[in-house]
Amino acid sequence: MASLLVMAILYHGGEYGEAVLSKFTFVRTENIALPHGPTSEPRAALKVTVKTKNGNLHTFLSTHLDHLDDHTNRTMQAKLLVTALKDMDN
Repeated sequence: MASLLVMAILYHGGEYGEAVLSKFTFVRTENIALPHGPTSEPRAALKVTVKTKNGNLHTFLSTHLDHLDDHTNRTMQAKLLVTALKDMDN
């Protein structure tokens, strides 16, 4: 099993961010820093391409958007993710 972790923040001596586990091989990875306001915690998205046993490539994003009541940060983050998804060719 392959694993990948990208850090979004340091907190109480630990690293917090996005993680992906896969039984397939990672062929491309990208850490995408998501926009956030001055009082909210940083967030990240992890864009990963894996190669399956039959040679097919699959690309996906893993993230956790801002959870606060104000939707402003989530809206900014979602717009950036849409842009990142437009670049996907498989």
